[in-house]
Amino acid sequence: MSENMVVRYDNNLSECNVENGPYDKYYAGIEGGATGSTIVLINADGAIIAEVNGPPTNPWLVGIEHCTSITQKLMENAKQIAGIDSDYPIVSLGLALSGGEKGKQRKQLLEMFQEAGLALSYHICLDTDGSLATVSDKGGLVVIAGTGSNVLLSNPDGDIHTCGGWGHMLGDWGSGYWIAQLALKTVYEHLENFAQSPHDITVVKRAIWDYFKLTDKYSILPHLYTHFIKSHVARFCTTLAECAVKDNDPLCKWFFECAGEVLARGVLAVLPNIDHRLIDSEHGLSIICVGNVWRSWNLLQTGFIRTLSDSAETSVRKYRLIKPVVSSAVGAAILGAQSVGTTIPINLSDNYEEFFKE
Repeated sequence: MSENMVVRYDNNLSECNVENGPYDKYYAGIEGGATGSTIVLINADGAIIAEVNGPPTNPWLVGIEHCTSITQKLMENAKQIAGIDSDYPIVSLGLALSGGEKGKQRKQLLEMFQEAGLALSYHICLDTDGSLATVSDKGGLVVIAGTGSNVLLSNPDGDIHTCGGWGHMLGDWGSGYWIAQLALKTVYEHLENFAQSPHDITVVKRAIWDYFKLTDKYSILPHLYTHFIKSHVARFCTTLAECAVKDNDPLCKWFFECAGEVLARGVLAVLPNIDHRLIDSEHGLSIICVGNVWRSWNLLQTGFIRTLSDSAETSVRKYRLIKPVVSSAVGAAILGAQSVGTTIPINLSDNYEEFFKE
């Protein structure tokens, strides 16, 4: 933007005028997780004009300053791809971050972003909020199972209930990290005769030794302490999925069956609070499934379906599972725009696909 171009906003930032001609409005959104992040730039017509992937931006893992610097770099790259001048104003930046809870940290994040001057307005929310806004504007139920896990129920009247999202020390049930940790615990407890594995450990033990490059059982310790990287441990889940499919290994299949069970338990935890409008729709309850663990639905489904079906607490007998086909950064951008009184014209039904129906 030229030096003499002056941008003026009204009180709610919904109208913008530029002295030297019409002003094209752009909205940005970021999906920030523990493994990676995605930023999108969307124009006033609802078209995605740039999408960039980058490092994780979970503020609890990388710190507030690093989260801000990564976001700044992502914004610079997105503007370059879209052909937008680096100093051209972005109307709003929505950030859907794992670890973006309310409170002191969110206030500090907001202050850092304002100082960086990445946009004219900011909206910070949880990753589950971004996932929901990507596919629905009438509420819904989101289950994230990636590096970590979280469950969000948002009723049509705005009533919110959650389960999980506490990180690998307190929760992350059914996540990639949880599955990897279950494999490690099962093998190590079996090796020391503390607890017997339900199946032979040969395949899983070999996978652990190969993935973490172990020379003996003690060489796992640096990976869990001195050089601990949550996302690296979580990626071992991919190896386990391959062993379950290619080697038809019963123990690997059992890990994912257990993960399906605990993910369903997360759904059951919030169901007592659900608005029946979400259940009584044409398709029944739509469960929005986000994260790479859901790519192994063929391994998860036994535990997931059984747990929901066997529960006497649920009134849900008809449901479907849907997955976003675009980044949750789109939902973050939608929420950011809404925070300044703007509705981006996006057809949300184009943003997801159904992969299971009960």
